[in-house]
Amino acid sequence: MSYGGATEVSISQPTSPTTPAMAPVPPVRGLAGHFGLLTLAVSVLASLVSMVNITRVSMWVDEAYTITVATRSLSDLGRMIANIDIVHSLYNLILHPWFALFGISELSVRLPSVVMTGVATAGVMVLTRRLSTPTAALAAGLVFAVLPRVSWMGIEGRSYAATAAVAVWLTVLFVSLLRRPTWGKHVGYAVLAAFGCSLNIFLVLLLGAHGCTLLLERRLRFTRVFWTWLGAAVAGLAGGLPVLLTAISQSAQIGESQIRLVGLARNVLVNQWFLGDTPTIYLSGVGSLGEGPGSALWKPAAVLLAAGCWLIIGWALVRRTPDEPRSTPSYRTLLTCWIVVPTAILVGYSLVGTPLYNPRYLTYCAPAVAALLGIGLVKLRLLPGRLGWSAYVAVGLIILLAAPIFASQRTVYAKSGADWKPVAQFVAAHPGPNQAAYFAPRLPPTGEVVTVTSRTAKTLYPQVFDDLRDLTIVSTAAADADLLGRSQTLAASADRLAGVQTVFVINRLDYPAELVAADEAVLTAAGFRAGDRWTGPLNSVVEFSR
Repeated sequence: MSYGGATEVSISQPTSPTTPAMAPVPPVRGLAGHFGLLTLAVSVLASLVSMVNITRVSMWVDEAYTITVATRSLSDLGRMIANIDIVHSLYNLILHPWFALFGISELSVRLPSVVMTGVATAGVMVLTRRLSTPTAALAAGLVFAVLPRVSWMGIEGRSYAATAAVAVWLTVLFVSLLRRPTWGKHVGYAVLAAFGCSLNIFLVLLLGAHGCTLLLERRLRFTRVFWTWLGAAVAGLAGGLPVLLTAISQSAQIGESQIRLVGLARNVLVNQWFLGDTPTIYLSGVGSLGEGPGSALWKPAAVLLAAGCWLIIGWALVRRTPDEPRSTPSYRTLLTCWIVVPTAILVGYSLVGTPLYNPRYLTYCAPAVAALLGIGLVKLRLLPGRLGWSAYVAVGLIILLAAPIFASQRTVYAKSGADWKPVAQFVAAHPGPNQAAYFAPRLPPTGEVVTVTSRTAKTLYPQVFDDLRDLTIVSTAAADADLLGRSQTLAASADRLAGVQTVFVINRLDYPAELVAADEAVLTAAGFRAGDRWTGPLNSVVEFSR
């Protein structure tokens, strides 16, 4: 029997007058008949995987930017995006009512990404089903749920999970309009493309991947469906044009400042799909200091996982089986273009022009990797329509190798060593009257005005710091229509110490020792003495009391 072009072969025991017939179990038909329920179950599973230890991991600076923007008034948000951070403006606008309802916490900041991970997982299964078989779709969904880039995006309070969900469902719609084009599908494609490009400007590269797919498919090249798709893509691009044009003027805010070929190759082949961001600690002027407390098994595991998965993907691309379904467009063309085109354009532009490449910006390409892995796993088989023992071994190895990477993503210091949660916990554990906080500069100040400070702790954990007097603030980020606001030095704020009983001093560890001593001298002159101290991977907090 054929399902979506896939022919199922079942082997049963021959019958005899004395032996009753044994009814074979058709696995493909079973999956096809319950595919909707399976898709829902795997999507919920992916969301539950993302939920593991979601509140344990300290929030970090990128999530602070989400919070500081999404919690300001709509008029303040409008003033800001004209100057900075328009690339995340739509997502922040969506979160504005969410934060108004649920407040700020690790759970509220990251829960939208958890939900979008489930939505993206459903899209991966639906897309793979249309390009291949139900068995491949199930394998792709399960792999997507444990892919390290996906488990990373599931607890990231940014737009990456939402962008991945938009990308995969936009591709589902793309495949659908190629097979049975209607004006409704073209309009839907244009609207979703405009929304996606506004959500993440790099999603425009997915439209390029779709166009490349049509150019490589001889049956579709320059046909009527090609031109109607092009019209829908141009309309979608036009819808996102205001965000795209404004983002170009703000391009200095994005991308990695330095591009080295060895690091670039590692990012493209490993980090972009099979690692996500790491608990590696970086300090200004010092560089990498290694990992936060915990196992470093994620390093070799990521390399081995990448090597094994690329072999499976290669097998999916070169292996042809007699019962392989023929789809329009070919899964080989579509998924390869989805992986290669956005990556090649972003990397190429970064090498010859402005550095824009960052592995997390291409998170929306992870569904294509999962789909190819699902198809490749099905091709590791002995019987048509069934997963062979080698496929089960491969799935087990993927889960085994992904486990230490997943564990590294769920440590307290998982987000580049960020330790704002323990800092807040230290302050909360020392309650008292008339308390204040001194958020020291991140960099040596060149005058009395300071922009970059450790006030990130207050943005991320307002429930701890809002009741403390902010000793050095001059104007908030919302008032200045930027992401940082302005502060002054502690020496210029000495008069604000009047009536304060306790000061919590929060310093970056790479802040020059002579400047730390100068600040402590200001407090000593005002009658304060150092008490309890906590030191983490990136920051320290000291309690000064009269």
